[in-house]
Amino acid sequence: MQNKRTLLTISYGVIAVAVFALLFWLTYPSVDDKTTNGDYQIVAFGDSVLGLYRGEDSVVSFLQQKTGKNVLNAAFGGSCMAMEKGLKQDYPRESLSMVGLTKAIYAKDFGVQQSVIWRESNMEYFAQTIDILETVDFTRVETVIIQHGVNDYHAGLKIESERNAKSEYTYKGALRSCIERLREVNPDINILLVTPSFTWYEDKGTTCLEQDFGGGTLDKYIAAQKEVAKEYGITVVDVFEGTYPHDSWEHKHTYMEDGVHPNAVAREMIAQKIAEAMQK
Repeated sequence: MQNKRTLLTISYGVIAVAVFALLFWLTYPSVDDKTTNGDYQIVAFGDSVLGLYRGEDSVVSFLQQKTGKNVLNAAFGGSCMAMEKGLKQDYPRESLSMVGLTKAIYAKDFGVQQSVIWRESNMEYFAQTIDILETVDFTRVETVIIQHGVNDYHAGLKIESERNAKSEYTYKGALRSCIERLREVNPDINILLVTPSFTWYEDKGTTCLEQDFGGGTLDKYIAAQKEVAKEYGITVVDVFEGTYPHDSWEHKHTYMEDGVHPNAVAREMIAQKIAEAMQK
C-alpha cells in the first residue's frame, strides 16, 4: 500500500512538472518568437534616445507603425559611435559602440558582447538585444538606421584624425568604418543616418550650442556626420533642426523628459521625420 502511494505521488509530481513545462513553453516567448526568426527589414542602432524607450511610445515603435515594417530596436543607452582610448577591449562602452557592433556583425560573432553583458551589470534589455542581433541575417536587412553622436560629444571624443581618416577612436573615422563594414556584409543595404537631437543642460545653464565637453559643441559633430554622409551618398535625417523648436528654454519642458531625452510627443515627431525620409 505504501509503495502504491509513493508511486502515485511520484506520478503526480512528474505530471505536474510536465504540465508546468508545457505551459511555460507555450506562454514564454522565445528569442525566435520575438525576432520572427531574425527577419527584420529595419535595424535601428543608436544610444538612449532610441534605446531607453522600448514600449508603444518609443521612436522605434512609432516608426514601425508609420512604415508597416518590422523594426528591431538595437540601440544601447550610453553607447557611442566611436571607441574610447584607454578602455579595455571588452569594456561595455567599447563592445557596444557602433564600431564594436559592426565588427560583430561582420564576423558573425557576438561573443565579446555576450561575455561583457554576463559579467557587467547592465540594463535588462542589453542581453535580450544581443541575443536577437545574433539571429539577424544582415544580408536580408533592407535598412540600417544609425543614430549616434550625443555620447561621443559628452565623452569629448575627437571628431577627426588628421593622420588616419578611418581612426575608430574618432567620430568621423568610426562612422566611415561602420558604413564600409555594413556595405561589405550587404552591398545593397540602405544606411540612414539620424542626427542627435537638441540638448539642454539646466545644471550648467547652457545648451549643446554653448557647452563643449572637449571635442567641440554638438553642432560640430552633426556637421561632421553630414560630411561623411556626403562622401558615401547617404541620407541624413536632421532631427536637430526642423523637428521640434529649441530657440527657447520653454521648449525643453514641452518636448523633453529631461535635457537630453525627448518625451513621447517629440519621439513621435522624430519617428515621423525618419519615416518621411525613408518614403522619399
